[in-house]
Amino acid sequence: MYYEISFAQFTIHGAANGDVNVDVKITSNTGIAIAPSNDPGLQFIAIAYDTIAVEHYIHWYDKNGNFLYSMQQATGDPDVAYIYNIDLLAIVSYDATLGGELWLDIYAYNSSQTPLYFRNGTWGPDGIYPNIDINSFGHGIISFERNDSVFLTVPTLNYSSPGFSNSYFVDHGTQPDVVITDDSTIGIVTYVDSGDLYIVEFDYQAFFQGGTFNAIDTHYYPANGKPFAFPRIASSRNVNFTSVDHWTVVAERDSHHIQAVSFEGNSVIGPYTVDTGLVNCRSSRPVVTYTENKIVFAWAEDYSSCSHSNTVNGSTEKDVLLREFDATTLNMLNSNDMFEVNRFQGTFHHAIPAISSSYDGNFPLMSSGDGLEAIIYNDADSVYFKPRTYSTAYRRSNPQEKPYYETIAEDSKIKLIENPVSGKTIRLLKHEGLNVEQLIFFSLDGTQHNLNLKNTTDVNHINVDVSQITEGMYFLKIVTTEQIYSVKVIIR
Repeated sequence: MYYEISFAQFTIHGAANGDVNVDVKITSNTGIAIAPSNDPGLQFIAIAYDTIAVEHYIHWYDKNGNFLYSMQQATGDPDVAYIYNIDLLAIVSYDATLGGELWLDIYAYNSSQTPLYFRNGTWGPDGIYPNIDINSFGHGIISFERNDSVFLTVPTLNYSSPGFSNSYFVDHGTQPDVVITDDSTIGIVTYVDSGDLYIVEFDYQAFFQGGTFNAIDTHYYPANGKPFAFPRIASSRNVNFTSVDHWTVVAERDSHHIQAVSFEGNSVIGPYTVDTGLVNCRSSRPVVTYTENKIVFAWAEDYSSCSHSNTVNGSTEKDVLLREFDATTLNMLNSNDMFEVNRFQGTFHHAIPAISSSYDGNFPLMSSGDGLEAIIYNDADSVYFKPRTYSTAYRRSNPQEKPYYETIAEDSKIKLIENPVSGKTIRLLKHEGLNVEQLIFFSLDGTQHNLNLKNTTDVNHINVDVSQITEGMYFLKIVTTEQIYSVKVIIR
């Protein structure tokens, strides 16, 4: 699928195939992390999301979108970060049923992949809406909110004994996010208070070693009748492409536009508008990452109030859009154009994207174009994610650039007739010329189940007996001569 929508000053490039349907759930929050590595073969993507049932899921994929493993936890609003490399992963979340208490999980990589990761966790301070950042040396920081105030804490990133240091009150405010530079010298926390945007630099080493909060500089941007909301921050980890003291904050402005502020050393640029060209549209929930020598922004776009409507497929849409800037000059790239990330053309109820890039950090130089970038986002009652290499545009539709392992989509040659499955049979409808080589059925913990095929004289149908399978959610992997498909199956 490929199209372009041209406006006066720019073009929105339509999305290519490759959206991976992670789950069928109403989702409130999303998170994503890619394992830093100088080995492109070990670029695991960890994606996390929560549900209205106040629980979160984490799934692992390889760089091509192949599903690897999944786990579940009974806490909400997860944020995820790798610790130094693929060996350790941290997820911070909170339990809303207790009025707000942080929970930290540390996942240890198991090279035998049975299971892929082991987990150990612990409770922490009272708080909600946590965010975690970890640099490539394994140093971390967590921001969270409590009683309309911003707090920071340093996590103990050890699998055998995870924990939290004492929490520190920063200021009155909400919606905090935090990063540390890759040399572990400076921490930066951003938040809003009464619509004003705050960005505070502090001495990370003093805070890490003794819990002393020494503010270096505070950057204040008043609302002036156009309030800021949902700030997010990213720091450069690609030290072979951009300087270590480079970071960017992005936020909603006046419920309509996306603005950002970028820092490099003592230089400050902004606020500057990211979504220029979209007139009177509704841009929301922005995110940012550093991709080699680029700053990459993504956000949810609602065209319903635009002065110029997007009328692809004959209807006004909502999309996840992406725009790239040169990290050194802050010039827009790709002729100021934007990319539409989502392939599927449904109407988003509340798209909440998250974005991440792999990085070289303190590893040997990674060749340009070898890295990986991925986005997770939600559309109505489903969760999707989409990976790309640094050298591949989202808009390209070359079939060889699609993830090898892909959900069953509208235009697929094989379909699941009923899901959830209310009877004892999974029924698949396929094209007559498509040869199915293998069906693999496994539960969320990776346990594989044997399947019995039912006899049928119809070459277009495959019936699978699941009478011995207990109720629950499973994965069905369909190996064909053309492609490997995956779909979540709910047995009732």
